[in-house]
Amino acid sequence: MDSWILTAVTFVPLLGAVIAMAMPNDDDELHKRWALAVSLVALGLGIAMLFDFNYDQAGQLQWVVDEPWIDVIGAGYTLGVDGMSLPLIALTVLVMPLVFLYSWNHIPSPGNTKSFLILMLILETGMIGTFVAQDLILFFVFFEVVLLPMFFMIAVWGGDDRRYASLKFFLYTLFGSALMLLGFLALFFLAKDPVTGEFLRTFDMRELTDTAGAGIARSSQLLIFGGMFIGFGVKVPMFPFHTWLPDAHTQAPTQGSVILAALLLKLGTYGFIRISIPMLPEAAEAFEKMKAAALEQGFELKVVSSYRSYDRQKAIWNRKFNRNQSEGLSPEENIKKIIEYSTLPGTSRHHWGTDIDIVDGAIPPEGDVLLTEKFHDGGPYEPLRVWLEENAASFGFICAYPDDDTRSGFYYEPWHYSYAPNAVLFYRAYLELNLPQLLLDDDLEGRDYLTHDFLTRYRQSHVRGIHPDLQ
Repeated sequence: MDSWILTAVTFVPLLGAVIAMAMPNDDDELHKRWALAVSLVALGLGIAMLFDFNYDQAGQLQWVVDEPWIDVIGAGYTLGVDGMSLPLIALTVLVMPLVFLYSWNHIPSPGNTKSFLILMLILETGMIGTFVAQDLILFFVFFEVVLLPMFFMIAVWGGDDRRYASLKFFLYTLFGSALMLLGFLALFFLAKDPVTGEFLRTFDMRELTDTAGAGIARSSQLLIFGGMFIGFGVKVPMFPFHTWLPDAHTQAPTQGSVILAALLLKLGTYGFIRISIPMLPEAAEAFEKMKAAALEQGFELKVVSSYRSYDRQKAIWNRKFNRNQSEGLSPEENIKKIIEYSTLPGTSRHHWGTDIDIVDGAIPPEGDVLLTEKFHDGGPYEPLRVWLEENAASFGFICAYPDDDTRSGFYYEPWHYSYAPNAVLFYRAYLELNLPQLLLDDDLEGRDYLTHDFLTRYRQSHVRGIHPDLQ
């Protein structure tokens, strides 16, 4: 199969939207049939890609398109698909026909079938384009194409508070996109060829991934990563940039909520994995070096927990609160018990993507592996704990909650390590947030007992109660 397939699957929905603009405004049935037919063509192309894809070479880009585009800034029309983007494209082309089918008898008020369906076709092109783009500027364009259709779907066809929800969605994502673009520009101006030392001056994601941040100072890498972290974090969304999501979900029409949950929220995480980590891989490289050193001593470092979303932490909190409540604990005792080890949603260091929980993967797990006794007194992970205490810091990893009587807050966690060069920056920025206000606005179990005074004390004792080298 030739490389035309990527251009076709990307722009068929957009072409369909352009043709739909010339169709009569009042023929709703024609627009419904046309939008569904266009989405089925995209689905057919997606199925063809699934059958033609070389799964033995899933780590390599396939059907690559590499044509000049904006020569003056070095941006190219560069497309490609590998084993990470293919499933997301397949998901997109599968979900959209289902959304169009649902829309057949469910065009939300105030109607205007033509405009509503055209916006969804444009949205499909933006999502597919994001997953196939291999140039940062092209990626940014497709990433932003998604913004306006969703804004109008919420603002025009949403619920009673649609104007507030749509404006909040627009401003959050626009702010995140601005920081993301600054990160892309910084990569363009700072990345160097590791052999010649010359500036690359390219937006080609393949070249930038191959050089992996070569020639960019560590401090600059951290700033660039921070910009991308916020930009992509808004779309994930990650705490504290998540507050647009409940409003958007509740106010968007059903079609918009389905697209948000099934597809749009994947864009941010995809950007992290596709761009931020390969191009600015300092933390990942540090862990791989530590992992290799540990393996020489017979330890197989296994990460059992790393990044954790706000919603995941919120689910953990609510589950523990309800369980403790069923066992007869008062709300105050309940909360006190939970925060022995678990964080309030929005306060977990795992939200930052800088912290990991480590065990020895060479030892078959039995029950809960993250128990203090398993790292002490002859427990299966005691040798690993000793090795980490002696060596982890040399690779930049620090035990976040050490066994230190002078430390307050969470109980000792010998498995919990932070990559200090990144974690310190996130910690200092995090302290600038108005934490009580952010948490009091959410619907956590036991919320009525999370008073402003309690959260202020919690911030001092638990958020700040970490290893001194991480402050």
